[in-house]
Amino acid sequence: MSNAWRAGRTLLWLVSPVWLSGCISVTNNPGYPAQWPPLAYEQLGECPLIAGRYLNLGEQSLLAGVDCSLPEKLPVPGDASVCTPWLAPNLGLWREAQTVRLSQPSEDMLQVALDDAASGPRVHTYRRGQDFRCDADGLHFEQAQSALRSTGATVAGALLLSGGWERTRRSFRRDREGALVMTLHKDVVASLMLIGGKRSATSHVRWQPATEARQP
Repeated sequence: MSNAWRAGRTLLWLVSPVWLSGCISVTNNPGYPAQWPPLAYEQLGECPLIAGRYLNLGEQSLLAGVDCSLPEKLPVPGDASVCTPWLAPNLGLWREAQTVRLSQPSEDMLQVALDDAASGPRVHTYRRGQDFRCDADGLHFEQAQSALRSTGATVAGALLLSGGWERTRRSFRRDREGALVMTLHKDVVASLMLIGGKRSATSHVRWQPATEARQP
């Protein structure tokens, strides 16, 4: 199957309700899961306190506007629109690991380490204002990109007089039992044959704290 065909099929999926009805806005934004522990509001300056060591594999909420389940195939590294139950890729690290350690030397810095990665420990540093921002709702990573992300997709979009963009926001905060919670929100705006529309969706994923090994 060619890249152009895949791109055309993806674009049709994004805007099919729009095409059939002329113009429409589709939303699927479930709130924070009632069965999960309440969110904690511990702060480090203006940012939420999320430091800790967490299992890399998490759980998705039952009500989900975005599919964050385990994929059948490995996602394309670097695609910010992909949501998975693995914590590391949601933090931009496309490596295998059992646990992920988050450190906050200050409110302006977040350090991420994959403690038991096959290639050895390595600390990745993110800075507020450059890589993330904070507000009352959490610590946020945001990225916007074209809905047509490859040459084949661009060709298909031109043939269909189509285009679009998608914005993905990942917001992190701990709950009162020490688990790390991510709220992923995605907006997609697309057009097909000059008819446009928007889809908005939200999902929640939670990662449990990793138990530290006891010293004998």
